Amino acid sequence: MSYLSPFNMVNVEHEGCEALSLSLGDDVNADETAWDAYYLGAIELITNGHDLTAFFIARHFVELSLKRLGFGPGHSLAELLDELPKTDPLRTSNTGPVAEIRAFVLDIGQVDPSGTEGRYAHTLGGKASLATYCCVDRYELARHLGSLYEYVQDRVSN
Repeated sequence: MSYLSPFNMVNVEHEGCEALSLSLGDDVNADETAWDAYYLGAIELITNGHDLTAFFIARHFVELSLKRLGFGPGHSLAELLDELPKTDPLRTSNTGPVAEIRAFVLDIGQVDPSGTEGRYAHTLGGKASLATYCCVDRYELARHLGSLYEYVQDRVSN
């Protein structure tokens, strides 16, 4: 039996296949393309009940959303909020729909401060990941992700 790697090198001729694009380096909209994929992936996973993976991808989407708005380093959502431009309502809003998005960002950041809790079923210490929380409301999670998606789309297009 001969092993056929599923990975194709860049600039190496390969015949057409049903491919997943791993390198977005030539895509002028690479950040937006990846960001869209995380949003759509999170919604798909939430809809189909892939619990831990859905949470991990959703949390990462929130992080990428903040980075699209403010370009801050790190994984702390609270710190990324603080790094947003002073003119961004998400940074300080306490009323209306933007305040709800801000509350969601802070909430999911508190559930998983480092962005690694949903990555594995157990922590390095052997405890169940996200053990403090028994479940998440799929509808509410998807709704909040949608609100954040629309907010970011609006901010980056204006």
